[in-house]
Amino acid sequence: MGRVSLKRTAKAPMLLLECGEAIMGDSLEFAPGTKVTISTEKLKKGYSIVAYDVTGKIFEHKAKKTAPYSVELEVQRKGFIRAEIRYTAGIIESLIYKIVISLLIKSQAKEPVPEMIAALTNPIYFD
Repeated sequence: MGRVSLKRTAKAPMLLLECGEAIMGDSLEFAPGTKVTISTEKLKKGYSIVAYDVTGKIFEHKAKKTAPYSVELEVQRKGFIRAEIRYTAGIIESLIYKIVISLLIKSQAKEPVPEMIAALTNPIYFD
């Protein structure tokens, strides 16, 4: 079924993706006007909720303060919608990333540290 939402730590807030009674991992018949809801009980200041469909990024919101957050998006096409929470790594996390990446993929060691993923959902599919 693939009803999965992953988060960085056990205490991190859950990221939810719903469409009526359907949740991540479910498949629905595509219909114009269908909407999905992406929500979390706590989006930290500076963190972003990002949504994707088959064409790529379709939505992004960066939190100005730590608070619950929810958004409703209209499904534009067949395929899927999924969501994630992204953040910029702090000094210690960036240092650990640089050490590990230099051992595993030396050619990327001099690249900037990418945004990190704090949580992500499996998609809801629209056939």
